[in-house]
Amino acid sequence: MSLSQPKTALVLEGGAIRSAYLAGVLLALWEGGIRHFDLVVGTSAGACCGANFIAGTPEKSTEILENYLTSKKFVNFLRTPTFKNVVDIDFLIDEVCVKLVPLDLPKIKSSPTKFYISATDFETGDLVYFNNHDHDLLEALRASCAMPYFYRNKALYEGRRYMDGGMTASVPIEKALEEGASRIIVVGTRPKGYRKKPAPLPPWFHRIFYPKSPALGHLFKKRASLYNKSMDLIENPPQGITITYIAPHTDLPVSRTTKDRVKVKQAVHMGYEDGRLIDKKVIL
Repeated sequence: MSLSQPKTALVLEGGAIRSAYLAGVLLALWEGGIRHFDLVVGTSAGACCGANFIAGTPEKSTEILENYLTSKKFVNFLRTPTFKNVVDIDFLIDEVCVKLVPLDLPKIKSSPTKFYISATDFETGDLVYFNNHDHDLLEALRASCAMPYFYRNKALYEGRRYMDGGMTASVPIEKALEEGASRIIVVGTRPKGYRKKPAPLPPWFHRIFYPKSPALGHLFKKRASLYNKSMDLIENPPQGITITYIAPHTDLPVSRTTKDRVKVKQAVHMGYEDGRLIDKKVIL
């Protein structure tokens, strides 16, 4: 691609099981010939789906969501009063992505597409991006998916602890713009027009559970404003930037922790049908 051509980007929101919608969209885009992007930016579950998309296996994301993430091995609220993971990200990374439905790591690492994975520095609250060419993909995905309160283990990368990328960049559109993308497809997992409400709990509440991270409480407080700022940017892009926003037209039948396989399949289908409506010309 010559330097005069616009950079294309795919931006993927997180949302745990809500990413079933996203997985359906990506499968439809792939089947419709919308396959090649200069960069892909994903948060949490969106990053996991993005990894399979770059590997050329978007169908694996739907398989993972429908067959494995609906199991008690992944989400189990009976573990709430224990020190075990309520949402077991280690099962997703170490069992599913390595053994059961393995990611094609060499293909992702060697892809010309630059793949950015967002995460949040546990101590400082800073937004951090890992990428497929310079970092350990599995550990980057673990860091990005490390949901506060639900994932009780420590997601460590080179000695530093990280948490859910959705704390600082639920919809990482800003990264795509920073990298010079001018034609962008954003896939969301919330209904169009959705805006996040301020967190109901004060910062000191979070410090009780995370005393080693004073920044975390403040992040919870400003998470809504960060999310809403990103959505405003998507709906009102800068001059010269084309953004195609794909998101549900109504509430999805799933939440972040839904275990009902039928509802997960419904969400996948909703995404697939919306993805089929996208014309290949939007990204060319």
